[in-house]
Amino acid sequence: MPVTIQAKGEFGNAILAEIFDDHNILDKYSDIYSDSQFLIRYIDPYGDTMMNHIQLRQFLAELVEIIKRAEIDDIPFLLSLKEIVEFCLKFPHQYLWFYGD
Repeated sequence: MPVTIQAKGEFGNAILAEIFDDHNILDKYSDIYSDSQFLIRYIDPYGDTMMNHIQLRQFLAELVEIIKRAEIDDIPFLLSLKEIVEFCLKFPHQYLWFYGD
């Protein structure tokens, strides 16, 4: 299922352009890391998932590890996602939303 990813401020305002996971990359890595403590496994491809700055710190560290082991075709999307996470962490009260299905 495609997932739309968007950074939002504390009042729900979009602060960056959306990115789209049209190739189910998040779902693929969620399956790969399903037995781990990685937060990626909690992104719901059929519902909405929100990460706050505490979760985003851990998610950023996980993305670095995922990117190291990722298939070459997945890396551009994962790097775009990493940039959005880094942006959210630069400012207070920023959230990352994953809108499934």
